[in-house]
Amino acid sequence: MSHNNKNTLNYLYLAYKEYEKYLSVYKQNNEKDNLSTFFELPTFHYTQIDSINNCNSDIVVISNDTESLHSRTYFKQYNNDKFYVIISADDWDTKKYDIGINQYINITHWFDIFDLMNRHFSFYNFEFWMDKEYVFDYPKKYDFLSLIGNERPERDLFFSKLKEKTKFSNSIVKYSGQNYGEISHLDVSYNKPGEFDPYMPINRTNFHNVSNTIPIDMYNQANFQIVVETDLTLENFAPTEKIFKCLLTGMPFVVVGSYNLLKNLRKLGFTTYNELWDESYDNIYCFEERAEKVCNIIKKLETFDWQKNADKLEVIAAKNARNIINCNRHFIRFFKDLEKVVEDLKL
Repeated sequence: MSHNNKNTLNYLYLAYKEYEKYLSVYKQNNEKDNLSTFFELPTFHYTQIDSINNCNSDIVVISNDTESLHSRTYFKQYNNDKFYVIISADDWDTKKYDIGINQYINITHWFDIFDLMNRHFSFYNFEFWMDKEYVFDYPKKYDFLSLIGNERPERDLFFSKLKEKTKFSNSIVKYSGQNYGEISHLDVSYNKPGEFDPYMPINRTNFHNVSNTIPIDMYNQANFQIVVETDLTLENFAPTEKIFKCLLTGMPFVVVGSYNLLKNLRKLGFTTYNELWDESYDNIYCFEERAEKVCNIIKKLETFDWQKNADKLEVIAAKNARNIINCNRHFIRFFKDLEKVVEDLKL
């Protein structure tokens, strides 16, 4: 791969070489590397506007693998004399959104699933040794847990509705580093109020930070988690580590996210809670109305019989854990998408 900077997608090249070995051993596939020309293309982090615009190549790869459609403020500053292959952690409707580029293809790469797997399932990594099991023992001390990131207008809107609908006295609630519910001694993030940093290091030596930690002892104190995602008003699908940490551990959740986020999670093979409580909020297009419906569900869950439904909740957790373990199929789909790009662009 062309090493234009430290943020390129070199790890994808290494993963593809291992995938090739698998094909040759188990699929008797001795074909030539179909992606060698792709990995030789100039590759830049999405923020490197000057380098991208000054590149002489007609085809440029953009590393947007940890981000989503919200990077379009950068895309709109790219020269329009190139064809862009965007590797993104998002699946958006390219016909609906104008991102300022005339010729491009977005290839969805579920980075957070693969990063989570890499961190938590390899004993060479610090995170492997962390307890990750949500236990379905009841009663729990708290109704719910919610760890919300930096302040944003859409999050402010949801948070104001949540305060109107429910009491925080029996919950753990943090927003932008500020405690609004019970202060838990099990917390691992100690950002100053208003200065939340998801990349604040917990262990610098192992590059372990707030974003990739799982405070499972705190998870196990609450009946469910209110997950507030990054993209809330865009019509896209860009799930992050916030939701995947619940799916990995098995902790039940209600999610404040983009329109049809739960529907799209189910398309990825995950199981949600629509057979146990109302998830129709996911189908509401207007964010303000969706946020109102989510708060109503949260209020109703105060009287949900968690003990009675423990077995059903545990089955859902097991299904989602199994789906994460088999996430290699999403990586294979991604490589096949890349191979099609190579074929279509005649690289």
